[in-house]
This record gives sequence, structure tokens and C-alpha cells, in this order.
Amino acid sequence: MSVGTGYRTRKINGPESQKWGALEWFTKGHILDLLTDERVVAYQAYTLLKQGNYIRVNTEMKKQPGLPNPPDDAMDDISQSNIKKLKQMGDFWFAKYGEAVVDLILAQYEGPSLDRIDAETGEPKVRE
Repeated sequence: MSVGTGYRTRKINGPESQKWGALEWFTKGHILDLLTDERVVAYQAYTLLKQGNYIRVNTEMKKQPGLPNPPDDAMDDISQSNIKKLKQMGDFWFAKYGEAVVDLILAQYEGPSLDRIDAETGEPKVRE
């Protein structure tokens, strides 16, 4: 089981980023996020593990079915409003993955490997 922290949805300004040096890529471009993208890690896990032995709990931090008020993806937003939205995202995740994760931990899971939630459907993606 792998639990994310929400997938960033902010885009990098291409023309502006062409002038960035190393410091700007770390501070503005979040280069570590790009280099450790969860999709790469998830792909490796799906490739190495048998079907049904991996669940990736995560979602894009944007409005979607089941998550009408997503949290801000800025990691420094500690406002009460955003904390409440983060808790709601956790409840959303539990509703989507809870039973499967408990079964996986108890070695009773018999379903497919699951990936992060598809923002269009609001359901976890099935990995085959």
C-alpha cells in the first residue's frame, strides 16, 4: 500500500521557467516533485508486484466527483479551511479505498491493483 499526499495540479509557467537556474527550479519549479513523480514509483510497483498486491491511495487536488471542495495544493496552506478540506479528502479516500486497504493489510484482498483516483470518474483506476 502506498499513500500519497494529493497530486499537485498547478502547472509550471513554460516561458518563465526557461530563465530559471537551479535555485529557481528548487523554489519555483519544485524539481524534486518532478523527479520523484508518484506515477513513476507506482509504475515500478505495478511492474514488480503480482496483480492485486498493490494499492496506491492518491488523487489530484482538484474538484471531482466525490470531492467538490478540494484542498489547496500549496503545502504551506495551514489555514483552518484548508485543514478541513484535507480531512474531507481523507474521508473521500477512505470511502474509495478503505475496505480494499484493510483487506490488503489482512492478506484477504482479492481485487485488482488500484491506482490513484481518476478525476473524471471519482473512482480508483484499476491497473492490469
